[in-house]
Amino acid sequence: MAMLVVLETLAPVERAVFVLHEAFGFGYGEIAGMIDRTEHATRQLGYRARQHVRARRPRFTPTTTEHRQITDRFLAATFGGDLAELMTLLAPDVTLWIDAGGTAETVRYPLHGRVAVAEYLAWLKRFWPDGRRAEPAAVNAGPGAVVSVAGKPYLVFALEFAADDGRISAVRAVLNPDKIRRG
Repeated sequence: MAMLVVLETLAPVERAVFVLHEAFGFGYGEIAGMIDRTEHATRQLGYRARQHVRARRPRFTPTTTEHRQITDRFLAATFGGDLAELMTLLAPDVTLWIDAGGTAETVRYPLHGRVAVAEYLAWLKRFWPDGRRAEPAAVNAGPGAVVSVAGKPYLVFALEFAADDGRISAVRAVLNPDKIRRG
């Protein structure tokens, strides 16, 4: 149980690297292929994970006010195509996943890295529907937002924050209408 508590202090990708390397003995090169990162980036994740475990630092948990401010800034930058603002909000090793369930044209693989994610989100500006309304909301017990069009949920963002500086380390976007309806 103590190990589970310690592992909870890590971001998901850090946890994966830590467990695969420390518990199962996989090399960083092998792990890099599993998580679709470079070996150098994977080594850095492993180093950071070990530092967090040693320090027993909890993941960054924004206050309600910080959640609202960061989420509002993220939404404004995403919908406004503000690349510079997205670059300040996103962690260097951020990952973006989009689940459209085949109902919309999106990337079909995770995007990694601040530049790739910021450029993609900024590029999407031209495709956002008119009349959208975005509200910060708790998503899966964490920070996020629900975007509605004509009063119906259109998109849900779930955000994770980096443990060390509070920047956005993961963005999960659900655009799949079947999953949004199920709640």
